[in-house]
Amino acid sequence: MMNLLRKGSGLSMVCLFAAAILLQWAVPSRAESIFGQSYFGSATAMTDARAEGRGGAMLGYTDSLNANAGTPTQLVDLRRVTFTLISSWGSVSSEDSLGQVKRFAIVNPTLRVGFPIGSRMTLGLGFAARRSMQWEIQRDAAASPDPADPVQETLEREGTLFDFPFELGVELFPHLRVGAGFLVVRGTLRQRYSAALQDAVANPGDVREEVFKGRAVKFALGLQDLGPFSVAGYYVPEHRADVAITVRGVSKDSRSDAEREDTFPARLGAGLRLDLPGRWSFGTDYRWEGWSTYEGREAFTGTMQDEWSLHAGLELEERGRGKRRKAPYRVGAWYRSWNYSLQGEVITEWGVSVGTGIQLLGPYSRADLAIQYGRTGSLARNGVQDSFLRLVVSITGGEKWY
Repeated sequence: MMNLLRKGSGLSMVCLFAAAILLQWAVPSRAESIFGQSYFGSATAMTDARAEGRGGAMLGYTDSLNANAGTPTQLVDLRRVTFTLISSWGSVSSEDSLGQVKRFAIVNPTLRVGFPIGSRMTLGLGFAARRSMQWEIQRDAAASPDPADPVQETLEREGTLFDFPFELGVELFPHLRVGAGFLVVRGTLRQRYSAALQDAVANPGDVREEVFKGRAVKFALGLQDLGPFSVAGYYVPEHRADVAITVRGVSKDSRSDAEREDTFPARLGAGLRLDLPGRWSFGTDYRWEGWSTYEGREAFTGTMQDEWSLHAGLELEERGRGKRRKAPYRVGAWYRSWNYSLQGEVITEWGVSVGTGIQLLGPYSRADLAIQYGRTGSLARNGVQDSFLRLVVSITGGEKWY
């Protein structure tokens, strides 16, 4: 074990230490945004800063310096044990007919590790927050005893749905790659309600917690470097999760424990990369999740719709060596249709991004960043909208362990 640690440059230990710190402090944003009411909130970016700089386009891309992958076929080119850590920070402004609220948001980090096995196979491990939310609102209770002195009630909802992937990518023949994965699904959803009553020994309220435990499988196929084209895709079938429900109120009568089984939707993605003259490339991805088939909690069963997104971007690759090295440039955009509606209208999201990167300690480590601006919802159609400015940073390091 000591020899293993001596061989590494130490960057992996830094990544793991940083991940531990970020996990203690990184949480979804808290605010009065109505978008926090959706089941498990919004999709959380799982891609690295390079892909985010291209507007999220990533599935058609593959290289030897990135352990974060949308599909296992992207891992095959790794030649060293590779760590990739991704996190993001941002400012969000929520606006409705009553005014505007600004807040700071940190998204749960993603950590991925790739272990090459020979020259044609790679094992990928890690964790990522796939969907997350945190939302709080304070309002006058509808059934206040004295309308002239309304009771203030507070409602909070927070939750994160995680994937812990175990994935394997293999190059069967030149240009043809296949992959498969086993996903451990974990999540927690909490809802807290309280009402502020004057002269009360204990304010009425309750806490509802749902803990999710499930598993899923993933299949992938990729065709790399067919002339200037590369295509890849993945498919995760519909899967189930056991849910333990705990409700705790002020009185003993308001406490209960229950269980149920949720059926989570299938999801898929497909991407294309086109190599252009002058070290330029163009990439585009399509991703879909069939939330209209979700079954489980009654409040959301049959009320959601399928979610889909389209991503596109350009990249000018890094050029030159040493002092003549020139940084890469990336630009992109995306459009997403969310899995639920507000005021009878589908919630949509759009955004634009730019990005670049630098080499760190030697040729097997680098840092990349992307800056994104976007908008979720519409004042005209949904009565509320979020505008956000976000910084995404990823750090990658490769080490020779064996």
